[in-house]
Amino acid sequence: EEQAIHLPEELIEFFKPLLNSWYRIYLTGASVYELSIDKVPNDYDVIIIGIDDKELKTKLDALQVASTVQGNFHRIIRCRLENQKEIEITCINKSAIHVTKILYEDYKTRDLKNSALY
Repeated sequence: EEQAIHLPEELIEFFKPLLNSWYRIYLTGASVYELSIDKVPNDYDVIIIGIDDKELKTKLDALQVASTVQGNFHRIIRCRLENQKEIEITCINKSAIHVTKILYEDYKTRDLKNSALY
């Protein structure tokens, strides 16, 4: 049975300037579970398909959003919402046409707890 999750307004507002018809933005990890039981998440893990980390960092800089890029092979962009909750963003610069395959590949890298939720 599908269940609607109500995203916090500050998370929606954060991603509005980044919306593009070619990008696909997915909330992942424990925050999906926490929102499904009406709990406030400590942070948010996000995957954006259709953009690379350098391009996203440039867009965040232009929006004056403080962010850092971490990691060598699996790079993550970390930034904070106005309420200081952290967002960890993984960028996958591939065609959004293959979303199911991309998400499956990401799923295989996660443990089988709440971090494997999308």
